Amino acid sequence: MPKSETEVEFPHAVINAQHEHWNQTFVSKPEMFGLDPSKPAIEAARQFEHEGRRKILELGSGQGRDTLFFAGRGFTSPLPITRWLPLTRSHRRRTRQG
Repeated sequence: MPKSETEVEFPHAVINAQHEHWNQTFVSKPEMFGLDPSKPAIEAARQFEHEGRRKILELGSGQGRDTLFFAGRGFTSPLPITRWLPLTRSHRRRTRQG
């Protein structure tokens, strides 16, 4: 049950279905958003570096293109990035390309 009127509680089945949907989407269309980091990620990295921030939390990392960009620039995250299947596939494909 939600703790407040504005809080929404999602059943685990809904969350799992969304996770599976996006996993399948990224597996079947790995270059859906391209392989290069997004413009917002590039700008965020500049801002984080300007502020001296090195530890970030990226939510909704999708196929992992921004996550790999942040990691390549020396940013760290409290979450293990290898947990996500689309990310590891994106990483393997990008590694093979150079």
